[in-house]
Amino acid sequence: PAGTGGYLNAIEAGLSQLITGTAVSAAGGLVSLKLLSGQILTATVGQDGKWSLAVPPAALATLQEGANTLNLVVTDVVGNVASATTSVTTIVNNLPVVNTLTNLFGDNNVLNLLEAQAGQTIGGTLNAVAGSVVTVTLGAKAYTTTVQAGGGWNVKLSATDLLALGNGNVSLGVKVGDPAGNVASNSASIT
Repeated sequence: PAGTGGYLNAIEAGLSQLITGTAVSAAGGLVSLKLLSGQILTATVGQDGKWSLAVPPAALATLQEGANTLNLVVTDVVGNVASATTSVTTIVNNLPVVNTLTNLFGDNNVLNLLEAQAGQTIGGTLNAVAGSVVTVTLGAKAYTTTVQAGGGWNVKLSATDLLALGNGNVSLGVKVGDPAGNVASNSASIT
């Protein structure tokens, strides 16, 4: 199906996407896809049975946010008909967002010795679909977790890692990527 791994993200939705397949017994026939708008897209099946159907951005815009079933119909040169389905999950409107990172480490973005010795858990709520991957970077370390239903997430930063930061400013970054490949990030300076 179109997109990345059965998903269609915001960038891909702005570009024509190809749906490809093989229908060996339908060489020379037609493959058709009826869209929600009623528009029908067609492609000719090659002599090797391979076909490729280009779906333009205007047609992709008719897909609903979330799971979509695409019904394909293959018609061979003598009129025999067969059908197949494939699915694509569209995430083009509910894009991930990482808001400004504030209130970290004692609510002041300053990591003191006692906080470092205790280890810390950071997290919050993101505008991202469940299953999105969150990567937190702090200094040279990276931590990953997944977004839960409702957008919640958290990661535990060990005392060992926090004490290894030493004195001075360091960047803490949060990046989230949803299953469709949409990405958002933000960072804050930690003292």
